[in-house]
Amino acid sequence: MLSRNRTRASNGPFSVDKIAHKHIIALHPEPMNMVRFILLALTLFAASSYAGEIYGTIKEGDKPVGKDTKLEIKSAAKTYPAVTDEFGNYRVIVVETGKCEITIHFKDQPISGEIQSYWNPSRFDWALEKSGEKYSLKRQ
Repeated sequence: MLSRNRTRASNGPFSVDKIAHKHIIALHPEPMNMVRFILLALTLFAASSYAGEIYGTIKEGDKPVGKDTKLEIKSAAKTYPAVTDEFGNYRVIVVETGKCEITIHFKDQPISGEIQSYWNPSRFDWALEKSGEKYSLKRQ
């Protein structure tokens, strides 16, 4: 039995004394602040883990370029090297956003093109086209 100024609050499957509920929250705000901080940190970490990811496929004609084809992405601040896998796929994390230059080193030729780095992951598929003895880079 409860006194007149103490009532029960029903929060779903639990019954909590309203005075006790206020007392618990009022005396222990630190755990809630810590939970909020942890949730904020996890949200920011998850968002930044994909920041500036550039990925795609490089092909020569209909076939992917070979494994370990070297490429690099140059931003205004840094150069990010990478290599392709056996399917011609590449993946590079570029921290900066903005215009960048991709250079693919294929058959002793540096072949360059322009790309854009964003905060969200971006896919850039490329085709190497041969004209005479030189290759050029075309976005697919």
